[in-house]
Amino acid sequence: LAQSKVLPSNWQQWWVDALLFDAMIGNTDRHQDNWGLVYDFKSLVFHLAPLFDNGTSLGHERFPDRVAHWSDQDVERYLGKGTHHVKWSLSDQPAIQGHFTLLARALAEWPETRATAMRRLDFSIETLADSFSDLLGIDAPVRLSDARYALMLRLLRHRRERLIALLK
Repeated sequence: LAQSKVLPSNWQQWWVDALLFDAMIGNTDRHQDNWGLVYDFKSLVFHLAPLFDNGTSLGHERFPDRVAHWSDQDVERYLGKGTHHVKWSLSDQPAIQGHFTLLARALAEWPETRATAMRRLDFSIETLADSFSDLLGIDAPVRLSDARYALMLRLLRHRRERLIALLK
């Protein structure tokens, strides 16, 4: 698609942004069925679709009371185990790679994407926390607990620090 000019020239940045986002939230379920293309009938060009199906992220599988005592080393070890279903090529071994490894590979392949990726992380954790603190007040059948919120923020903080180090 890129060679035939029906895919915009910024498709590499889209992929780096997607890998960055997945690394930031710890999404372990990005696979061939949950990313896609949108066709613009006016310009006759495909666009990579906005990311969707991001539910297996933000420590969803952990019970907050069981990880509240984790040290920073425990958190880093947990983050290191996060993997991606996306792989660089069909012949890639191991077939599944960690979030940070796959992003590093993409950045090495497309170094022109690094500056934009770094700008994506130009926010404070406080701003991020404020952006979804309202979720704590939603009256839902299963409410976002203070403990879950704290776990999500802790994971996001650690991931952001790791990503900034990777991008420097």
